[in-house]
Amino acid sequence: MKHIVNVVALAASIFGFGSTLAQAEITECTEITSLPTIITAQGVYCLKGNLNTAITSGDAILIDTNNVTIDLNGWKLGGLAAGLGTQANGIAASGRKNIIIRNGTIRGFYRGLEIIGTGSSGHRVEDLVMDGNTHRAIDIEGDGVRILNNSIVNTGPGDVSNQAVGIRVNNGSGGIINGNLINGLEETAQIYGIRLENTIEFEVSDNTIFGIGEGTAEAGIIVVSGNKTAIFDNTAVNEFSSAIRDGGVSSDNTLCVNNRVRGNTADPVICDIEANNEVF
Repeated sequence: MKHIVNVVALAASIFGFGSTLAQAEITECTEITSLPTIITAQGVYCLKGNLNTAITSGDAILIDTNNVTIDLNGWKLGGLAAGLGTQANGIAASGRKNIIIRNGTIRGFYRGLEIIGTGSSGHRVEDLVMDGNTHRAIDIEGDGVRILNNSIVNTGPGDVSNQAVGIRVNNGSGGIINGNLINGLEETAQIYGIRLENTIEFEVSDNTIFGIGEGTAEAGIIVVSGNKTAIFDNTAVNEFSSAIRDGGVSSDNTLCVNNRVRGNTADPVICDIEANNEVF
């Protein structure tokens, strides 16, 4: 069923359906009506129509408090008007706790979603279509984060940053990355479907990664530096290098089991512990 849901999600991004899953619209919320905007009060916020901006720097939506939910309600947050040279973020927060972003499309920003900073924790990102973001589609720091059931397509057009990343998690422990579809990472210097840095005890499972461009460094899933990472039940295809790999001496106890992989190296899976990985 995972693959069926993800195909629907990809179709949503291509044909403009607006969200990855058909979810009920929430109405008990504070509507975001213009961009850019800053959220300073805890609560539930939502879109009730598409919002677009041409800002080339800063944040379309900045979350400046803890305990905030943004439900896009199936609508689009768009930054394409800024062009491929944009340095603007779609939704951003720094040093915040318990941020939930869900149910809609974020398109055409430098970073589609950036939640980082000291003290960042408890975030959940789910059921989004991340389309045409030029650097990192989802960029998160913190403990206990969950990144679930998102469709991430066409990341890295324009080669502004020399790095195209579908999902990046940095400085966190006890998190889950599950059920995401990543398809289309543009050719640039560094290209990664899922990239973990300085993480402890993370689960990366049931993700599907296709369409990785050729760069000086690339991988479907990579643990640059981490400890006790479990990578299982993923499909990862990289025609140019390893499909799944860890960072060697900078990573410990990376477990890679039951993955379906294709890579253009002698060993498409390079992990501390490997078992039952199917190469096709």
